[in-house]
Amino acid sequence: MTQGQVAFELEGCLYTVLSRQSVVMPDGSQVSSLLLQATRPAATFGPEDVAATMAQWSGLTVTCAQPLGRPLIEAFQRCGVKAVIAPPEDLPSEVLPAVSEVLLTALHHALAGEPLAAALRAASEQHGLAAQGVTPLVLW
Repeated sequence: MTQGQVAFELEGCLYTVLSRQSVVMPDGSQVSSLLLQATRPAATFGPEDVAATMAQWSGLTVTCAQPLGRPLIEAFQRCGVKAVIAPPEDLPSEVLPAVSEVLLTALHHALAGEPLAAALRAASEQHGLAAQGVTPLVLW
């Protein structure tokens, strides 16, 4: 998601405004149309699901672009994951899209060999989060 895009959630579905077109009519009124992308989770994943698949999580690093609740994080920890990387739960909703993009950008750089902390710092600065004092993720 690029900086400045608008996203909102309604009844469990995330809508992202991809484009907007406005036309001024001959009478001076304005008519606008929006192109929206709807994102719905295909399934929900709770602590009981993690416990049921415990052996599959051992030794992995879990990353998530959305905040995870404490019960889900604790379930991952009980399964023996190396780390859980996710945005903090108390982030204001208006910065969450930028934080998610920062997290994914930093992880791609880290996979290419850059230290994760340096990649996070650079991505945070690039997206203006550092200037806002926003911490992009929490490690457990």
